[in-house]
Amino acid sequence: MASLPFQLSPFSLLIWVVVAYLVKRITFELTAGAKRRKIILDNGCKAPWVWPRQRFLGLGLMYTVIRDAKQNKFLERSRPGIFNNDGAAWEHSRALIRPNFTRSQVADLDTFEIHVAELIKAIPDNGSTFDLQNLFFRLTVDSATEFLFGKSVNSLQSDDTSDFVHGYEYGTEYMVKSARSGLLLDYVPNRKWRKSREAVWDFADKIIHDAIESQKSRNLEKQNGGRYVFLHEMLKFTSDPYILRSETLNVLLAGRDTTASLLSNTWHYLARRPDIWSKLKAEVDNLHGDKPTYEQIKDMKYLRWVLNESLRLMPVVPSNVRVATEDVVLPLGGGDDGKSPLLVEKGWAVQYTAYSMHRRPDIYGPDCQEFKPERWQYLRPGW
Repeated sequence: MASLPFQLSPFSLLIWVVVAYLVKRITFELTAGAKRRKIILDNGCKAPWVWPRQRFLGLGLMYTVIRDAKQNKFLERSRPGIFNNDGAAWEHSRALIRPNFTRSQVADLDTFEIHVAELIKAIPDNGSTFDLQNLFFRLTVDSATEFLFGKSVNSLQSDDTSDFVHGYEYGTEYMVKSARSGLLLDYVPNRKWRKSREAVWDFADKIIHDAIESQKSRNLEKQNGGRYVFLHEMLKFTSDPYILRSETLNVLLAGRDTTASLLSNTWHYLARRPDIWSKLKAEVDNLHGDKPTYEQIKDMKYLRWVLNESLRLMPVVPSNVRVATEDVVLPLGGGDDGKSPLLVEKGWAVQYTAYSMHRRPDIYGPDCQEFKPERWQYLRPGW
């Protein structure tokens, strides 16, 4: 076994490590560090407010979180696809998906009308109590799968939902739990998770395979009967089964949960505010029982105000994170009061909480905690 041409004592090795660190640090301070200091000086940036360290091992923070949770104030504190890609991969996903969300594509209300009719049929007419939120989630998964794949799972037509629906619901819940655990759950064997994932993939893969074969035999147009199908439009750009499955399931995640949450939250408020219900009903009555067109829905101002107010108080994505790809200065966020410019260094993760932002009295007024659709008549929040 060859030996080193020289011998290093532990002390000498430590000296070399320190020297290497100092060289790296000095180089950084003379280059990127100097650039950042100039940005801070030119823009008057200040460091962000930092949660004060209280008690041993963060017990003060734990106490505060528990207290806020008891007071219902806690929020005041898959696969590759458009929602989990970055950089060039994200741009590619966006280029594939964006043409499919033009006005002419999303304005197809006839297909959605079929599923709304199934929702109404599923509501008991004997005055018994039922879970409306569950029906909303079935509505959105039915309409979303038809829009995406050209084939609905039709979960509203039967209480015995498909393996796809069960697998999708368990899979999304498990992914959230895994993220909260710091991905530690990924190392715990879970047979139900694997079966759920396979059920979702099998459903999508079979439809994608049939669509690709139909495209080869030029029967795709006959297969969808002239209806718009997201998957069939995607096939004009790629026939890679992996990409098709990833992108369609990404859009399903965005379209199903968010829409069902918005509907559930809106009805939560409507059930408690008969005055708002009466105003909304009066606007809908102007249709005289006819099915609305896309243009008519756009012109229903009070309906739009109600949905905006629901999204304000109960945002379907209450919190999100962005990572800086380069040094950037935000106009606010620095200093103890958060009103000074803030330098966000490359690689920093910035989390924002829409739930808290939407309850700011300086933007929405002293009645910001109240459900008040009329505020949107003149409100135009922005920078």
